Amino acid sequence: MVDQPKSPMDMQAALEDVTRGDVTRSAPPTASTAGAALWLKVTLAQGLLNTAAARFWSDPEMPRFFPSFLVELYSIVRCSVPLMERALERIRAIRQGDPLDLATMIGPQVSRQQIEKIASYVDIGRQEGAEVLIGGERAHLGGEFEDGYYFEPTVLKGHNDMRVFQEEIFGPVLAVTTFKDEAEAVEIANDTLYGLGAGVWTRNGNRAYRMGRAIKAGRVWTNCYHLYPAGAAFGGYKISGVGRENHAMMLEHYSQTKNVLVSYSTSPLGFF
Repeated sequence: MVDQPKSPMDMQAALEDVTRGDVTRSAPPTASTAGAALWLKVTLAQGLLNTAAARFWSDPEMPRFFPSFLVELYSIVRCSVPLMERALERIRAIRQGDPLDLATMIGPQVSRQQIEKIASYVDIGRQEGAEVLIGGERAHLGGEFEDGYYFEPTVLKGHNDMRVFQEEIFGPVLAVTTFKDEAEAVEIANDTLYGLGAGVWTRNGNRAYRMGRAIKAGRVWTNCYHLYPAGAAFGGYKISGVGRENHAMMLEHYSQTKNVLVSYSTSPLGFF
């Protein structure tokens, strides 16, 4: 928690610095509003690199860091510090094209069936009331890729009860919502049949520890979404899988335990 600023002009300047995104160093929240702005700036810059999960949710209570003249409550779309707008800018910059081109960031879907499945889920989201923040249509790249199975990177804003949050789409579609506190964040994270992986962003070590233990997923990334150390166990909770890979424990799943009991005594043993 940080103190309210004494000067709205000072805080406004700090917020403009956050919006420009010129991250120069990392710092935790301090008693100064400038420190809060810098902390938020660093956190946003890191988190924006890692918004590639199936579900993404954000804390709507961020205004507590800012003065009362910022009357627009923080939300996933309209907020005092435009987190989602900056994320959408990154998404607009995604390059689609030839999957053999190293500059390509997203290639085509594997089949007509899959791209039609993705489009149908976006339609389901619209019918359930989700707001399409970006994308939502088949991508037309022109030239030799015009008829390719490309789909626009898509973000749907809604709530966790929607099918686009609860079911696996397997396409470039991100569903976003908000939470009001840590308890609700854990509730949303665990309100799913799946549990392969989850991501947390926080500068609070205690919160990182609590969230990592509370989220029911086989792997929880904290401030390092989608790192894959070679020896780290990988596998899911619930219906996301049984067993683990990439670790010595995986050998147990390919073997059975046998007891071989042998007496080396030349004397009779028991009744025999």
